[in-house]
Amino acid sequence: MHRRNFLAAAGAALAVAPASAHAYEVNTETDFGSKLIILAEPFTPPELPLLRADESVVKLTSFTGEVVVATFWATWCHVCQHEMPVLDKLADEMAGENVRILPLSLDSGSDALEKVTKYYKRRDIGTLEVILDAGRYNAGQFGIRGTPTTFFINKTAQVVGAIEGEAHLDSDEARAYLRHLAAA
Repeated sequence: MHRRNFLAAAGAALAVAPASAHAYEVNTETDFGSKLIILAEPFTPPELPLLRADESVVKLTSFTGEVVVATFWATWCHVCQHEMPVLDKLADEMAGENVRILPLSLDSGSDALEKVTKYYKRRDIGTLEVILDAGRYNAGQFGIRGTPTTFFINKTAQVVGAIEGEAHLDSDEARAYLRHLAAA
């Protein structure tokens, strides 16, 4: 089930599932666990295009069979300056574990790909792919209220969790959650 304006509809869409429904016990005492929202009603992400650096198009549902960490971010986002190197390191660490990290830039304009590519070079980000949410269509469908915002998509292409703001994906708790999703 697709949920338009996912984050904006906080009532039903962000309903937290009982822990027993997921066989994963979130430690709410950690920075990651205290921010993670596990959805009671997972849904299929929008079938809208995302633009790669080579100008080919991909969709969030293109990665069925892998766990996807989709983070909406921007080069002008202060928190993202810390988050992007963390995502790059996580992508490197999780390589071969059936987990794909997708940084979805909200930068716009005719030079957006160039801006993101330069941003990666300045911060020595070498593992992450350059991907734009050109036109911010996906962000609009998800109801993004700020950056960064991260969504967790399971191997059957269902959005199962979310975090607004810094996700603390460099934590043991975050890696355990991703491995749990990958093993399911």
